[in-house]
Amino acid sequence: MDKLKPCKRCHGKNFTMTYGTNDTDGILHWQWFVRCEDCGFHTDGDETKEEAVEAWNRMADDGHKNED
Repeated sequence: MDKLKPCKRCHGKNFTMTYGTNDTDGILHWQWFVRCEDCGFHTDGDETKEEAVEAWNRMADDGHKNED
């Protein structure tokens, strides 16, 4: 799995990445999610694994775009 930053909420480093459904306005969409197994915090869902990792790391940086 790509390098994930510690969880924004609990600073944990125990993650799972899953491909599952997300109900958006009654329509099921298959998306990738990153979830902290320590506190349950998770991304909203993305089309690719890479986008899910990017979203997770952006949340860890309080919404600021990663510069590295």
